Amino acid sequence: MRLSQSTRRGFTLVELLVVIAIIGLLVAILLPALSSARNSAQAAGSGSNLSSFGRGFMIHSTEDKNSRLSTGAFDHLRDGDCRKVGWVADLIRVKVSNPGKALDPANPSQVNEKVADYIGALNTTKANKIRWKGETENVHFGGANGPTDMASANAAKKFKIWEDGYNSNYATTWHFSRGDVNADPGSNPPTYNSDLKMNPVATDPSKCPLDGDGPLTEKKLTGGGVSRDRIALMGASRNGDGNDALVTDAVFQKFEEFFGTGQKIVTTGAILVESFTDGMNCPFEDADLGGKSGEKIHEINDIVPIHGARKTQVGSNTLLTSGYAQVLFADGHVAKVVDEGGYDDNPDSWIGPYKADGNPTGTTFAINKSGYDETRELIWLEQIGNAAGGVGGGAVE
Repeated sequence: MRLSQSTRRGFTLVELLVVIAIIGLLVAILLPALSSARNSAQAAGSGSNLSSFGRGFMIHSTEDKNSRLSTGAFDHLRDGDCRKVGWVADLIRVKVSNPGKALDPANPSQVNEKVADYIGALNTTKANKIRWKGETENVHFGGANGPTDMASANAAKKFKIWEDGYNSNYATTWHFSRGDVNADPGSNPPTYNSDLKMNPVATDPSKCPLDGDGPLTEKKLTGGGVSRDRIALMGASRNGDGNDALVTDAVFQKFEEFFGTGQKIVTTGAILVESFTDGMNCPFEDADLGGKSGEKIHEINDIVPIHGARKTQVGSNTLLTSGYAQVLFADGHVAKVVDEGGYDDNPDSWIGPYKADGNPTGTTFAINKSGYDETRELIWLEQIGNAAGGVGGGAVE
């Protein structure tokens, strides 16, 4: 018997095109949903990190003799040995979180510029003589004027600093790290220098502890007259400015030398993030801000509304706008603060004060009504003390 051989027929070109079109349509439908799901997951992860930090600060305040939520900023040069002083060290000490591993997942920049300071890869400012026994140079780990226990540390001991968590891509506010801003001596009503050198101590450089009345305390929260659910503590950090932030070949080599070759902590061309926001340095400009023209408020420029942001042309720059920042407040809650106004009355990649010319590389900040409206019901941007401009008397050492 002869078996008949069945004839096989392939897809026609039209059928293939139809299948490709259907696949393309499904991808187009699914991609936004996947992107939205990823953004939501990242925001939830950031919020969880911040909530954990908040619990740690509450624990610290109960153990601290001055009821401080933290001992200061994460800033090795200004505040002192970052293993002993600053909010990162505080959280590691109370064993609530590892800040170096609890990073904002939406932020592509994962390493703080203060890490580059403490390993000697950068000097983003002069060291604070008050905290470093009169020295202003080489106070990094392994430096001639640095902590003596790190003078001849081996690679394993150095890398342990990283593993223990001395890093963060969250930025703290001035209120949290420095307290109320100190006024210029003799000014009445209180005024504040534009260069942030707000006290007469020459050995205490710009943005150092004596420029405020000390890290935020329970006493200030209770008696300051501002509801604690409006006092922002921290949020995702913005990239640093200029040469302070860029990982050059030389900076990369310093990271390799300090932490060990192949640890891949940074890559050449990466950008490092800021550590804490500036003080009361931004003037009101619009006449429609309740007669506040000329008065100054706090910049919160280093907290970036990165979650859910989209690329937008702002002036001559392409920026990520219309997103929101996950922000931790002094009562422990985490809330979204949305970028919905500001420069030219449009979303501008900042919350509250913004770069005056819309240029992210500029240096001057300003605020108009739409920028003020972003934060006015959420974040307190003035002095906390007596809710009316109380001035401090030096940091708690």
